[in-house]
Amino acid sequence: MSRFSKFRPYLIQSFRNRVVLLGAWVVLTPLLLRSVVRLNWAMTGLATLGVLLLVVGYITLSSYQRHHSKF
Repeated sequence: MSRFSKFRPYLIQSFRNRVVLLGAWVVLTPLLLRSVVRLNWAMTGLATLGVLLLVVGYITLSSYQRHHSKF
């Protein structure tokens, strides 16, 4: 049995609770970068992907820490 098998349902629920946040990042980040910073589409895509990975990493780590603090 994987050490993350008990954690996986909790993580999925955490992402379900934050779908709006993730969607907002995916939509608003390129719009802000294109209009404010004046990046081209390639750099905007890379920056958006980077921000999305940071948000996903933050949600994963915070969920994992909260899950372990309960036990």
